[in-house]
Amino acid sequence: MKKLTVYLGMFLFVFGSVLAVTALTPDEVSAGIPCPEVCVGRRICTTDTGPNCTDPANPYYRMVYDSWCSTGNPHHFCPDELFIDCCSTPW
Repeated sequence: MKKLTVYLGMFLFVFGSVLAVTALTPDEVSAGIPCPEVCVGRRICTTDTGPNCTDPANPYYRMVYDSWCSTGNPHHFCPDELFIDCCSTPW
């Protein structure tokens, strides 16, 4: 009976330790978080217009493509296409 109690205690200790390490790992917690700062990438003034740009002087969408997060954290992500503001001529 004493042997069973020792093995059960060791099992609970190891199981609890593994569970604690897994729960406190920051990689798992921060996976898939949108970029909290700035998405840096290729900026383009597109030929797209729409409800975000209602000023006739600036009717086109300025977008960022192929962007990455300025924090440098690989778990922070930026969308593939990100609207920034409006622009006057496509380029």
